[in-house]
Amino acid sequence: MKKTIITLLLMTICASTVCAGLFDKATLTRANRYYEEGKYDEAMIEYRRLRDTNPDNALAYYGMGCVWYAVGNYERAADRYKIAVALESRFATAYYWLGNACWKAGSKKEAVQYWQECLRIDPENKDAKLKLKKNS
Repeated sequence: MKKTIITLLLMTICASTVCAGLFDKATLTRANRYYEEGKYDEAMIEYRRLRDTNPDNALAYYGMGCVWYAVGNYERAADRYKIAVALESRFATAYYWLGNACWKAGSKKEAVQYWQECLRIDPENKDAKLKLKKNS
């Protein structure tokens, strides 16, 4: 009996974890769709919802960074990209966009460092190579 209760408890925990994962995926999909449609307010709401349900989700912060970048707030974009790379140190795309946000915000030296980090992680990243060639 005790074993059955423990098994049921574990199944419930696992099921809730799976459901949370599905919810996160659905939220991320919705956020990305809004972003692609240029519905930045709606996208930000969804990225924040994703962050609130899973504070360690680097994609939530990356998405928020993309929204801030798209609306021209490069400092806030850089802040969100920095959180994304702190959570996922091998997130090459986030480093690339962090470099772009820093460049647009006037932090040229910092931008170059982030593009270099992007290439350290992903040596074939053509966009980062081009940025470094043009701007360093």
